[in-house]
Amino acid sequence: MEIHLLVIEDNPADFRLVQVMLEGCESPSFSIVHACLLEEGLETLAAGCQDALLLDIGLPDSRGLEGLERILAAHPALPVVILTGADDESLGMDAISRGASDYLVKGAIETNLLVRSLRYAMERKRLEAELRESEDKLRRKNTEMEADLHIAQVVQRKFLRQRFGSSDRITIEYRHLPHSAVGGDFFSFTPLHEGGLGVFVGDVVGHGISAALFLSLLKSATDRACRAHGTEPGQYMRLLNDELLEYMDFNFITAVYGHLRFFSEGAEFTFSNAGHPMPALYRRSSRKAQLLGAAGTILGALPDRHYEESTVRLDRGDRIFLYTDGIPEARNGKGGLIGFDEMSGLVEGADLPDLSETLDLIMKEVYSHIGEYGIDDDIVLIGIEIR
Repeated sequence: MEIHLLVIEDNPADFRLVQVMLEGCESPSFSIVHACLLEEGLETLAAGCQDALLLDIGLPDSRGLEGLERILAAHPALPVVILTGADDESLGMDAISRGASDYLVKGAIETNLLVRSLRYAMERKRLEAELRESEDKLRRKNTEMEADLHIAQVVQRKFLRQRFGSSDRITIEYRHLPHSAVGGDFFSFTPLHEGGLGVFVGDVVGHGISAALFLSLLKSATDRACRAHGTEPGQYMRLLNDELLEYMDFNFITAVYGHLRFFSEGAEFTFSNAGHPMPALYRRSSRKAQLLGAAGTILGALPDRHYEESTVRLDRGDRIFLYTDGIPEARNGKGGLIGFDEMSGLVEGADLPDLSETLDLIMKEVYSHIGEYGIDDDIVLIGIEIR
């Protein structure tokens, strides 16, 4: 291996000393070019073919670190070793902070130290170049990922864009807060041709990209289940479980599906639960809330599952609240959870005439609980009021 070395040194004796030290080296060997002035050295570098530079910082046409700065501005990838006088050692350290690879003190140089310093300077610059290349690749990859995330956000917003707000029979409000750019929670409101409304809320275990990738699959599966068994929540869940089982090798889904059927004086809510947090029923007449149970296992884990159906009668003014576990499992800085059993109390404490304001008050209580800790899971909160 031959190293092409430029030495910019105005003192002939100092240059000759370097030359003598390197002449006998064989591994590596050195091809040395000498320049007495900075301008001469810059011209040599412009011609190319130099692997490293040994630079005196006390040149006639340059003082201090001016020469180093000019050289690195024109040749940032060049390994530069600084030569300083015995009283300039602090200047050598300053040179390193400004981009030099190493420094040597004149009068204290011997052959092995000189060769090691030059080889170290070249290796350092090689590693810096590799690091810059890796950073550039990572930056490009991050840009691509951000673009993909933006597309995923747009697609997910379209999936979750629910325009069913209110009618003469029902008012629906919801809040959706993904933990990351895209989330793993899904919900839908589907008017059924048999009559009534199908309501679904599901939570793919985990959050972020891995969970969000299942949302397109979940949407198409729930659409098919709704067409086949929209008024039969138990059969709906059974079909959905069988469809998802083929694809859910590493994930599973918890969900609630309910069918709202309307009468002249109110409505009926029949639902099935697949391992999901229990819906909360708020009675306007008593101003009390209760959690509604229905047995059923998670979706996509086991075949041939049975999902129990449960039905409640709803009067005008009554409300059903559906939510994902991001609310009861919201934790504060001390690790304390809101808790599943506290959901009825949370609903009762947000007793406001306007449903939208009620959801805002519930979310305010959630944020009050977590403080500066921040949410650590996706959150969906749905409120349904019978009119």
